[in-house]
Amino acid sequence: MWTVSIYPQVPYNVERLFDRVRMDPLQYMDYDRRLLKVPLVLNSGEAVISVQAKGTTENPLFEISGEDERQKDEVINYVSFIFDFNMNTQHISERRGTMDG
Repeated sequence: MWTVSIYPQVPYNVERLFDRVRMDPLQYMDYDRRLLKVPLVLNSGEAVISVQAKGTTENPLFEISGEDERQKDEVINYVSFIFDFNMNTQHISERRGTMDG
C-alpha cells in the first residue's frame, strides 16, 4: 500500500468538492472523515483508491492511497487531473469575488 500527500494550489475549495461529490449516488463518500473511494480504470488496470481531505480552502491537503505500487504514478496523474489539483485557481477566485457584489 502507498500514500502520497498532494497540496493543490491555493485557494482550493475542499468543502465544495465534497458537496459536489455527495450529490452523486454512485460515489462512496464518508463525509465525516472527508474520505472518498474512487474507482478508476487505468492503462495499467483497475484500481480503487482513497482520497482523503486533510486541509482547508486556505491550506489544502489531500492524501491519496492505493494498493498497487506499480499504479502509483498513473493514479496520481489521473486523480490530479480529475480533481484539478494542478489548476491555478487564483484567477478564478479573484474573478468570482468581483462577480459576487
